[in-house]
Amino acid sequence: MKTFSLVALFAISIATMVRADLPIPAPVEVIVNTVPTDQSAIPPAESAVSAGPANQTAAEPASPLLVLEDTDCPRVAKCWLRVGFDLFFISPSRMPPLVTTGTVASGGILGAPGATPLIATDVNYHTLLGFTINGGVWLDCDYTWGLEGSTTWLNPRSKDYTATSNGSTLLTRPIVNALTGAPAVAVIATPGFVAGNIVVHDRVNFETSDGHLMYNVYRDDRTSISALLGLRYLYFRESTHITENQQFLTAGFGNFVGSALPALATQTIVDEFQTFNNILAGQMGMNFETVRDCIRISATAKVGLGWNHERILGSGTTSSGGVTVPGGILAQSPSFPYRSGFDTFVVIPELIGRVGYQITPRLCVYASYDFLFVNNVARPGAQIDRSVNPLVVPSFQTFVGTGLAPSRPTPTFTQVDLFVHGITLGVDFKY
Repeated sequence: MKTFSLVALFAISIATMVRADLPIPAPVEVIVNTVPTDQSAIPPAESAVSAGPANQTAAEPASPLLVLEDTDCPRVAKCWLRVGFDLFFISPSRMPPLVTTGTVASGGILGAPGATPLIATDVNYHTLLGFTINGGVWLDCDYTWGLEGSTTWLNPRSKDYTATSNGSTLLTRPIVNALTGAPAVAVIATPGFVAGNIVVHDRVNFETSDGHLMYNVYRDDRTSISALLGLRYLYFRESTHITENQQFLTAGFGNFVGSALPALATQTIVDEFQTFNNILAGQMGMNFETVRDCIRISATAKVGLGWNHERILGSGTTSSGGVTVPGGILAQSPSFPYRSGFDTFVVIPELIGRVGYQITPRLCVYASYDFLFVNNVARPGAQIDRSVNPLVVPSFQTFVGTGLAPSRPTPTFTQVDLFVHGITLGVDFKY
Protein backbone atom coordinates (compact mmCIF):
# COMPACT_ATOMS: atom_id res chain seq x y z
CA MET A 1 0.00 0.00 0.00
CA LYS A 2 2.87 2.37 0.84
CA THR A 3 4.53 1.59 -2.53
CA PHE A 4 1.32 2.27 -4.44
CA SER A 5 0.98 5.68 -2.73
CA LEU A 6 4.53 6.69 -3.75
CA VAL A 7 3.91 5.71 -7.40
CA ALA A 8 0.64 7.65 -7.51
CA LEU A 9 2.27 10.74 -5.99
CA PHE A 10 5.11 10.65 -8.58
CA ALA A 11 2.63 10.33 -11.50
CA ILE A 12 0.56 13.30 -10.28
CA SER A 13 3.71 15.46 -9.98
CA ILE A 14 4.81 14.66 -13.56
CA ALA A 15 1.34 15.42 -14.97
CA THR A 16 1.17 18.75 -13.16
CA MET A 17 4.58 19.92 -14.45
CA VAL A 18 3.80 18.94 -18.07
CA ARG A 19 0.48 20.78 -17.98
CA ALA A 20 2.17 23.90 -16.67
CA ASP A 21 4.83 23.67 -19.49
CA LEU A 22 7.64 23.54 -16.95
CA PRO A 23 10.86 21.66 -17.58
CA ILE A 24 10.66 18.11 -16.30
CA PRO A 25 13.38 17.28 -13.80
CA ALA A 26 15.39 14.13 -14.15
CA PRO A 27 13.31 11.16 -13.01
CA VAL A 28 14.00 9.82 -9.57
CA GLU A 29 14.55 6.14 -9.48
CA VAL A 30 11.74 4.41 -7.62
CA ILE A 31 12.01 0.74 -6.77
CA VAL A 32 8.82 -1.11 -7.54
CA ASN A 33 8.34 -4.71 -6.64
CA THR A 34 6.14 -5.36 -9.70
CA VAL A 35 8.20 -6.58 -12.68
CA PRO A 36 6.70 -6.38 -16.20
CA THR A 37 6.01 -9.73 -17.68
CA ASP A 38 6.73 -8.67 -21.30
CA GLN A 39 10.21 -7.05 -21.65
CA SER A 40 9.84 -6.73 -25.42
CA ALA A 41 7.10 -4.14 -24.98
CA ILE A 42 9.67 -1.61 -23.79
CA PRO A 43 11.02 0.31 -26.84
CA PRO A 44 14.77 0.70 -27.00
CA ALA A 45 15.55 4.21 -25.78
CA GLU A 46 18.79 4.48 -27.75
CA SER A 47 17.23 3.96 -31.16
CA ALA A 48 14.47 6.52 -30.46
CA VAL A 49 17.00 9.18 -29.46
CA SER A 50 19.37 8.59 -32.38
CA ALA A 51 16.65 8.50 -35.06
CA GLY A 52 15.32 12.02 -34.30
CA PRO A 53 18.34 14.15 -35.13
CA ALA A 54 19.28 12.05 -38.15
CA ASN A 55 15.87 12.49 -39.73
CA GLN A 56 15.84 16.22 -38.94
CA THR A 57 19.23 16.81 -40.62
CA ALA A 58 18.18 15.01 -43.77
CA ALA A 59 15.05 17.17 -44.11
CA GLU A 60 16.90 20.55 -44.00
CA PRO A 61 17.39 22.16 -47.50
CA ALA A 62 20.81 23.31 -48.60
CA SER A 63 21.48 27.03 -47.95
CA PRO A 64 21.12 29.17 -51.15
CA LEU A 65 24.39 30.79 -52.20
CA LEU A 66 22.76 34.16 -52.93
CA VAL A 67 20.75 34.68 -49.74
CA LEU A 68 22.58 37.74 -48.48
CA GLU A 69 19.80 39.37 -46.48
CA ASP A 70 21.52 38.56 -43.18
CA THR A 71 21.52 42.18 -41.95
CA ASP A 72 19.14 45.12 -42.00
CA CYS A 73 20.67 46.24 -45.31
CA PRO A 74 19.67 44.04 -48.27
CA ARG A 75 22.56 43.12 -50.58
CA VAL A 76 20.87 41.38 -53.53
CA ALA A 77 17.47 42.37 -54.91
CA LYS A 78 15.36 40.85 -57.64
CA CYS A 79 14.49 44.25 -59.09
CA TRP A 80 15.14 47.93 -58.35
CA LEU A 81 14.00 51.42 -59.29
CA ARG A 82 15.95 54.67 -58.87
CA VAL A 83 14.42 58.12 -59.25
CA GLY A 84 16.69 61.16 -59.02
CA PHE A 85 16.63 64.94 -59.34
CA ASP A 86 19.37 66.31 -61.65
CA LEU A 87 21.48 69.46 -61.54
CA PHE A 88 23.47 69.27 -64.78
CA PHE A 89 25.74 71.50 -66.83
CA ILE A 90 26.30 71.58 -70.61
CA SER A 91 29.51 72.84 -72.17
CA PRO A 92 29.11 76.42 -73.51
CA SER A 93 28.21 76.94 -77.16
CA ARG A 94 30.88 78.87 -79.01
CA MET A 95 29.53 81.93 -80.83
CA PRO A 96 31.20 84.33 -83.27
CA PRO A 97 31.08 88.08 -82.54
CA LEU A 98 27.50 89.16 -83.22
CA VAL A 99 27.34 92.79 -82.03
CA THR A 100 29.95 95.52 -81.72
CA THR A 101 29.98 99.12 -80.55
CA GLY A 102 32.49 101.95 -80.48
CA THR A 103 33.13 105.40 -81.81
CA VAL A 104 31.46 106.61 -84.98
CA ALA A 105 34.90 106.90 -86.57
CA SER A 106 35.62 103.22 -85.91
CA GLY A 107 32.37 102.21 -87.58
CA GLY A 108 32.21 99.27 -85.15
CA ILE A 109 34.48 97.30 -87.49
CA LEU A 110 36.36 94.56 -85.64
CA GLY A 111 40.05 95.46 -85.35
CA ALA A 112 39.50 99.18 -85.90
CA PRO A 113 40.67 101.54 -83.14
CA GLY A 114 37.78 102.33 -80.82
CA ALA A 115 35.65 99.32 -81.80
CA THR A 116 34.61 96.88 -79.06
CA PRO A 117 32.80 93.51 -79.28
CA LEU A 118 29.54 93.75 -77.33
CA ILE A 119 27.96 90.32 -77.84
CA ALA A 120 30.90 88.05 -78.57
CA THR A 121 30.81 85.50 -75.83
CA ASP A 122 30.13 81.78 -75.59
CA VAL A 123 26.62 80.83 -74.54
CA ASN A 124 26.68 79.42 -71.01
CA TYR A 125 23.36 77.91 -69.94
CA HIS A 126 24.54 77.37 -66.34
CA THR A 127 22.41 74.88 -64.36
CA LEU A 128 19.91 72.66 -66.15
CA LEU A 129 17.36 70.90 -63.95
CA GLY A 130 15.88 67.53 -64.78
CA PHE A 131 15.36 63.97 -63.63
CA THR A 132 16.90 60.53 -64.10
CA ILE A 133 15.02 57.22 -63.83
CA ASN A 134 16.89 53.92 -63.69
CA GLY A 135 15.48 50.42 -63.22
CA GLY A 136 16.41 46.80 -63.65
CA VAL A 137 15.45 43.21 -62.96
CA TRP A 138 17.29 39.91 -62.71
CA LEU A 139 15.77 37.30 -65.01
CA ASP A 140 16.93 34.09 -63.32
CA CYS A 141 17.08 32.75 -59.76
CA ASP A 142 20.90 32.81 -59.81
CA TYR A 143 20.98 36.58 -60.43
CA THR A 144 23.20 36.05 -63.47
CA TRP A 145 21.19 37.48 -66.41
CA GLY A 146 19.19 40.67 -66.19
CA LEU A 147 17.86 43.78 -67.92
CA GLU A 148 18.64 47.38 -66.99
CA GLY A 149 17.67 50.76 -68.44
CA SER A 150 17.77 54.47 -67.66
CA THR A 151 16.58 57.79 -69.03
CA THR A 152 17.70 61.36 -68.35
CA TRP A 153 15.65 64.40 -69.31
CA LEU A 154 16.77 67.98 -68.76
CA ASN A 155 14.39 70.91 -68.72
CA PRO A 156 14.93 73.19 -71.77
CA ARG A 157 17.01 76.21 -70.89
CA SER A 158 17.18 79.64 -72.57
CA LYS A 159 19.67 82.50 -72.56
CA ASP A 160 19.11 86.03 -73.86
CA TYR A 161 21.53 88.80 -74.81
CA THR A 162 20.18 92.28 -75.60
CA ALA A 163 21.73 95.49 -76.87
CA THR A 164 19.73 98.72 -77.35
CA SER A 165 20.45 102.21 -78.64
CA ASN A 166 18.04 105.15 -78.91
CA GLY A 167 20.17 106.65 -81.63
CA SER A 168 22.87 108.09 -79.43
CA THR A 169 25.17 105.03 -79.43
CA LEU A 170 26.65 103.07 -82.29
CA LEU A 171 25.53 99.44 -82.60
CA THR A 172 26.66 97.26 -85.49
CA ARG A 173 26.76 93.63 -86.62
CA PRO A 174 30.27 92.61 -87.74
CA ILE A 175 30.47 90.74 -91.04
CA VAL A 176 32.97 90.07 -93.81
CA ASN A 177 32.29 91.36 -97.32
CA ALA A 178 32.29 88.23 -99.47
CA LEU A 179 33.10 90.29 -102.58
CA THR A 180 36.28 91.85 -101.19
CA GLY A 181 37.15 89.73 -98.12
CA ALA A 182 37.38 92.92 -96.04
CA PRO A 183 35.73 93.33 -92.62
CA ALA A 184 32.47 95.28 -92.72
CA VAL A 185 29.36 95.93 -90.61
CA ALA A 186 25.60 95.99 -90.84
CA VAL A 187 24.35 99.03 -88.92
CA ILE A 188 21.77 98.50 -86.16
CA ALA A 189 21.86 102.03 -84.71
CA THR A 190 24.00 105.09 -85.28
CA PRO A 191 23.76 108.63 -83.87
CA GLY A 192 21.38 110.90 -85.77
CA PHE A 193 20.25 108.30 -88.33
CA VAL A 194 18.71 105.19 -86.81
CA ALA A 195 17.73 103.79 -83.42
CA GLY A 196 17.49 100.06 -82.81
CA ASN A 197 17.99 97.01 -80.69
CA ILE A 198 19.04 93.42 -81.15
CA VAL A 199 18.09 90.34 -79.13
CA VAL A 200 19.98 87.05 -79.31
CA HIS A 201 17.89 84.20 -77.91
CA ASP A 202 19.57 80.82 -77.38
CA ARG A 203 17.77 77.64 -76.29
CA VAL A 204 18.89 74.07 -75.60
CA ASN A 205 17.13 70.69 -75.19
CA PHE A 206 18.84 67.48 -74.04
CA GLU A 207 17.66 63.96 -73.25
CA THR A 208 19.16 60.48 -73.43
CA SER A 209 18.05 56.90 -72.77
CA ASP A 210 19.82 53.55 -72.79
CA GLY A 211 19.02 49.90 -72.16
CA HIS A 212 21.26 46.91 -71.50
CA LEU A 213 21.42 43.18 -71.11
CA MET A 214 23.34 42.47 -67.88
CA TYR A 215 25.58 39.50 -67.10
CA ASN A 216 26.93 39.12 -63.59
CA VAL A 217 30.59 38.10 -63.74
CA TYR A 218 31.36 38.17 -60.00
CA ARG A 219 29.47 38.30 -56.72
CA ASP A 220 30.23 37.66 -53.09
CA ASP A 221 28.43 38.75 -49.94
CA ARG A 222 29.53 42.37 -50.40
CA THR A 223 30.55 43.02 -54.00
CA SER A 224 28.95 42.56 -57.41
CA ILE A 225 30.41 43.18 -60.89
CA SER A 226 28.25 42.99 -64.03
CA ALA A 227 28.91 43.45 -67.74
CA LEU A 228 26.53 45.58 -69.84
CA LEU A 229 25.66 45.35 -73.54
CA GLY A 230 22.94 47.43 -75.18
CA LEU A 231 21.92 50.60 -77.03
CA ARG A 232 21.85 54.34 -76.35
CA TYR A 233 19.69 57.05 -77.89
CA LEU A 234 20.63 60.71 -77.42
CA TYR A 235 18.71 63.78 -78.58
CA PHE A 236 20.34 67.21 -78.48
CA ARG A 237 18.71 70.29 -79.98
CA GLU A 238 19.89 73.87 -79.85
CA SER A 239 18.79 77.10 -81.50
CA THR A 240 19.97 80.68 -81.90
CA HIS A 241 17.38 83.30 -82.81
CA ILE A 242 18.61 86.81 -83.70
CA THR A 243 16.03 89.60 -83.95
CA GLU A 244 16.98 93.14 -85.00
CA ASN A 245 14.52 96.06 -84.84
CA GLN A 246 15.22 99.47 -86.36
CA GLN A 247 13.53 102.84 -86.60
CA PHE A 248 15.03 105.27 -89.09
CA LEU A 249 15.36 108.86 -87.90
CA THR A 250 16.36 110.22 -91.28
CA ALA A 251 14.71 109.57 -94.65
CA GLY A 252 16.79 107.64 -97.14
CA PHE A 253 19.12 105.99 -94.62
CA GLY A 254 17.16 102.74 -94.49
CA ASN A 255 16.63 100.44 -97.42
CA PHE A 256 14.17 97.63 -98.15
CA VAL A 257 14.69 95.43 -101.25
CA GLY A 258 16.28 98.31 -103.17
CA SER A 259 13.89 101.10 -102.10
CA ALA A 260 14.77 103.87 -99.67
CA LEU A 261 12.65 104.11 -96.54
CA PRO A 262 11.10 107.32 -95.21
CA ALA A 263 11.79 108.84 -91.82
CA LEU A 264 10.29 106.97 -88.85
CA ALA A 265 9.90 103.81 -90.93
CA THR A 266 10.62 100.57 -89.10
CA GLN A 267 12.33 97.38 -90.16
CA THR A 268 12.75 93.95 -88.55
CA ILE A 269 15.47 91.49 -89.52
CA VAL A 270 15.42 87.91 -88.27
CA ASP A 271 18.15 85.24 -88.52
CA GLU A 272 17.49 81.83 -87.02
CA PHE A 273 19.73 78.78 -86.76
CA GLN A 274 18.76 75.39 -85.36
CA THR A 275 20.75 72.18 -84.97
CA PHE A 276 19.36 68.71 -84.27
CA ASN A 277 21.49 65.77 -83.18
CA ASN A 278 19.84 62.33 -83.16
CA ILE A 279 22.35 59.73 -81.99
CA LEU A 280 21.90 55.96 -81.96
CA ALA A 281 24.85 53.95 -80.65
CA GLY A 282 25.69 50.46 -79.58
CA GLN A 283 26.95 50.49 -76.02
CA MET A 284 28.91 48.31 -73.65
CA GLY A 285 30.12 48.80 -70.12
CA MET A 286 30.69 47.52 -66.60
CA ASN A 287 28.85 48.09 -63.35
CA PHE A 288 30.52 47.71 -59.94
CA GLU A 289 28.78 47.81 -56.55
CA THR A 290 30.02 47.13 -53.04
CA VAL A 291 28.31 47.31 -49.65
CA ARG A 292 29.81 48.20 -46.27
CA ASP A 293 27.19 47.93 -43.56
CA CYS A 294 24.49 50.33 -44.78
CA ILE A 295 26.76 52.27 -47.16
CA ARG A 296 26.46 51.41 -50.86
CA ILE A 297 29.16 52.49 -53.31
CA SER A 298 28.77 51.87 -57.04
CA ALA A 299 30.42 52.93 -60.28
CA THR A 300 29.35 52.50 -63.89
CA ALA A 301 31.50 52.95 -67.00
CA LYS A 302 29.95 52.90 -70.48
CA VAL A 303 31.12 53.64 -74.00
CA GLY A 304 28.87 53.98 -77.04
CA LEU A 305 29.87 53.81 -80.70
CA GLY A 306 27.38 54.90 -83.32
CA TRP A 307 26.12 57.53 -85.73
CA ASN A 308 24.84 61.04 -85.28
CA HIS A 309 22.23 62.14 -87.78
CA GLU A 310 22.68 65.91 -87.79
CA ARG A 311 20.22 68.39 -89.22
CA ILE A 312 20.98 72.09 -89.65
CA LEU A 313 18.16 74.56 -90.24
CA GLY A 314 18.71 78.18 -91.20
CA SER A 315 16.18 80.81 -92.13
CA GLY A 316 16.10 84.59 -92.43
CA THR A 317 13.47 87.23 -93.13
CA THR A 318 13.30 91.01 -93.48
CA SER A 319 10.06 92.90 -92.81
CA SER A 320 9.02 96.52 -93.33
CA GLY A 321 5.66 98.22 -93.81
CA GLY A 322 3.78 94.95 -93.37
CA VAL A 323 5.79 93.21 -96.11
CA THR A 324 8.11 90.27 -95.38
CA VAL A 325 10.68 88.91 -97.80
CA PRO A 326 13.11 85.95 -97.48
CA GLY A 327 16.63 86.64 -96.28
CA GLY A 328 18.05 88.19 -93.16
CA ILE A 329 21.75 89.04 -92.89
CA LEU A 330 23.51 85.85 -91.73
CA ALA A 331 20.88 83.49 -93.16
CA GLN A 332 20.09 83.86 -96.85
CA SER A 333 18.13 81.72 -99.25
CA PRO A 334 19.18 79.71 -101.18
CA SER A 335 22.84 80.02 -100.12
CA PHE A 336 21.94 78.89 -96.61
CA PRO A 337 19.46 76.06 -97.22
CA TYR A 338 16.54 75.86 -94.85
CA ARG A 339 17.18 72.20 -94.15
CA SER A 340 20.37 70.20 -94.57
CA GLY A 341 21.69 67.09 -92.85
CA PHE A 342 24.47 64.56 -92.75
CA ASP A 343 25.68 61.61 -90.67
CA THR A 344 28.87 61.43 -88.66
CA PHE A 345 30.51 58.79 -86.47
CA VAL A 346 30.45 59.48 -82.72
CA VAL A 347 32.03 58.06 -79.56
CA ILE A 348 30.08 58.51 -76.30
CA PRO A 349 31.88 57.58 -73.06
CA GLU A 350 30.04 57.99 -69.75
CA LEU A 351 31.18 57.61 -66.13
CA ILE A 352 28.84 57.47 -63.12
CA GLY A 353 29.82 57.31 -59.45
CA ARG A 354 27.18 56.77 -56.76
CA VAL A 355 27.14 56.71 -52.94
CA GLY A 356 24.02 55.65 -51.04
CA TYR A 357 22.81 55.04 -47.51
CA GLN A 358 20.32 52.27 -46.75
CA ILE A 359 17.70 53.81 -44.44
CA THR A 360 15.37 50.77 -44.50
CA PRO A 361 15.88 47.20 -45.74
CA ARG A 362 14.37 48.25 -49.09
CA LEU A 363 14.91 52.02 -49.38
CA CYS A 364 18.18 53.83 -50.03
CA VAL A 365 18.98 57.52 -50.54
CA TYR A 366 21.88 58.32 -52.84
CA ALA A 367 23.94 61.02 -54.53
CA SER A 368 25.75 60.47 -57.82
CA TYR A 369 28.01 62.31 -60.26
CA ASP A 370 27.59 61.75 -64.00
CA PHE A 371 29.98 62.76 -66.78
CA LEU A 372 29.07 62.23 -70.46
CA PHE A 373 31.05 63.22 -73.57
CA VAL A 374 30.10 63.27 -77.27
CA ASN A 375 32.85 64.00 -79.76
CA ASN A 376 30.86 65.18 -82.83
CA VAL A 377 27.74 67.31 -82.52
CA ALA A 378 26.36 70.27 -84.47
CA ARG A 379 25.73 73.48 -82.53
CA PRO A 380 24.25 76.65 -84.07
CA GLY A 381 27.07 79.03 -83.20
CA ALA A 382 29.53 76.86 -85.12
CA GLN A 383 27.32 77.00 -88.26
CA ILE A 384 27.16 80.81 -88.55
CA ASP A 385 29.08 82.17 -91.54
CA ARG A 386 29.90 85.88 -91.15
CA SER A 387 31.02 86.16 -94.77
CA VAL A 388 28.09 87.87 -96.54
CA ASN A 389 27.44 88.80 -100.16
CA PRO A 390 26.11 92.39 -99.86
CA LEU A 391 24.23 92.06 -103.17
CA VAL A 392 21.68 89.61 -101.71
CA VAL A 393 20.84 91.24 -98.34
CA PRO A 394 17.35 92.85 -98.58
CA SER A 395 18.19 95.60 -96.04
CA PHE A 396 21.42 96.73 -97.73
CA GLN A 397 21.54 99.67 -100.12
CA THR A 398 23.64 97.46 -102.42
CA PHE A 399 20.79 94.91 -102.78
CA VAL A 400 20.36 93.55 -106.32
CA GLY A 401 18.60 90.20 -105.91
CA THR A 402 18.79 86.72 -104.46
CA GLY A 403 20.90 83.81 -105.67
CA LEU A 404 23.87 85.89 -106.89
CA ALA A 405 27.45 84.65 -106.66
CA PRO A 406 29.28 84.23 -104.42
CA SER A 407 26.79 82.07 -102.48
CA ARG A 408 27.52 83.39 -99.01
CA PRO A 409 26.66 82.94 -96.20
CA THR A 410 26.57 79.14 -96.15
CA PRO A 411 26.45 76.63 -93.28
CA THR A 412 29.92 75.56 -92.17
CA PHE A 413 28.91 71.98 -91.18
CA THR A 414 31.33 72.20 -88.27
CA GLN A 415 31.23 69.58 -85.51
CA VAL A 416 32.26 70.31 -81.94
CA ASP A 417 32.62 68.38 -78.69
CA LEU A 418 29.85 68.23 -76.11
CA PHE A 419 30.26 67.75 -72.34
CA VAL A 420 27.29 67.06 -70.08
CA HIS A 421 27.94 66.54 -66.37
CA GLY A 422 26.34 67.09 -62.99
CA ILE A 423 24.97 65.56 -59.81
CA THR A 424 21.82 63.56 -59.08
CA LEU A 425 20.07 63.26 -55.71
CA GLY A 426 17.46 60.57 -55.33
CA VAL A 427 16.01 57.44 -53.81
CA ASP A 428 16.61 53.78 -54.67
CA PHE A 429 13.94 51.18 -53.99
CA LYS A 430 14.89 47.48 -54.09
CA TYR A 431 12.68 44.42 -53.94
